[in-house]
Amino acid sequence: MTTHFPDFAFLCASRVALMKQRRIPAIDRPENTLTQASLEEAYETPLRIVEAGLGIRVVVPRMN
Repeated sequence: MTTHFPDFAFLCASRVALMKQRRIPAIDRPENTLTQASLEEAYETPLRIVEAGLGIRVVVPRMN
């Protein structure tokens, strides 16, 4: 599966590959690969990973 929504990867993937500029800098479990720092770098925007309960993680824009 390919997605631009990391929320989906948190929900259903056991391994993910993070891609940026046609390169794959990381492949591992979602919680190890899809960190706030790695996603901010990939999407070039400030964001936050929020625990929504029941083990669900959601990625939201960070307001300064």
